[in-house]
Amino acid sequence: MTEEIKEVAGGPVQVALEMTGGPTFHSIVAALAPRGRLAVYGYASGQTTDVSTKVLMERSITVSGFWLPSLYSDRNALPTSMNALFDAVRAGSLRPVLGQVYPLNEAGAAHAALAARTHTGKLCLDTAGWFRSQSYPLPSVGTRVRRPRSITRDEPPQTSRLVISRELRRYLARARLGDR
Repeated sequence: MTEEIKEVAGGPVQVALEMTGGPTFHSIVAALAPRGRLAVYGYASGQTTDVSTKVLMERSITVSGFWLPSLYSDRNALPTSMNALFDAVRAGSLRPVLGQVYPLNEAGAAHAALAARTHTGKLCLDTAGWFRSQSYPLPSVGTRVRRPRSITRDEPPQTSRLVISRELRRYLARARLGDR
């Protein structure tokens, strides 16, 4: 992987982001130029790793960790960072890598691709196509509907209530007609 990174980048890289862990971490460290910088923000492989201080010192490499929850206590850090991120996306200077788009009825295949780690980029579920194909009536303004809340592995599934507003009903109607 180290040689592939260097080939694509045109040589050793000055700055890298790493979120996989395990052997990928070491490949990226090896692809860094002298005085290169690496920001580590996860270990999606489930494998943590040790780093050789000898390698860091001999090549003057800087490795820093980032953990999003550390920003939660700073009221300004997260909104400021998110605004900068969204501004970069709007300006076109940052483009997310979009992987495959799955219809909602193929959500199982999307989960299988995630579990097998065979995908590149973000996987997306197309709910608009599914929603347009449904024939049930739109909920009335003021109707309470149940929607799933975010779930972690350690907590049981929960639901919260969502009240249909005029704006949401209009959005749902437009989505059904394919007018985005």
